[in-house]
Amino acid sequence: MKLAIVTDSTAYLNERTRNHKDLFVIPIPVIIDGEPFEEGVDIGYEEFYHKLKDSKNFPKTSQPVLGEVYELYRSIKE
Repeated sequence: MKLAIVTDSTAYLNERTRNHKDLFVIPIPVIIDGEPFEEGVDIGYEEFYHKLKDSKNFPKTSQPVLGEVYELYRSIKE
């Protein structure tokens, strides 16, 4: 039996935990001034805070993309 832990990118984990082979992280969409990013994929925390400082509006987030969640669980099952 395989054990897997799935979380989203809002879980701030230390590097050792984040790199565990049985941990899977789904990126959360972040929208800053109308520009979409995937947290931890195309925007890191340093760039996020830099953009936050310069943004006109408060950033928005959304739930993970359902298709990505489905594919992740499917790949874990295999």
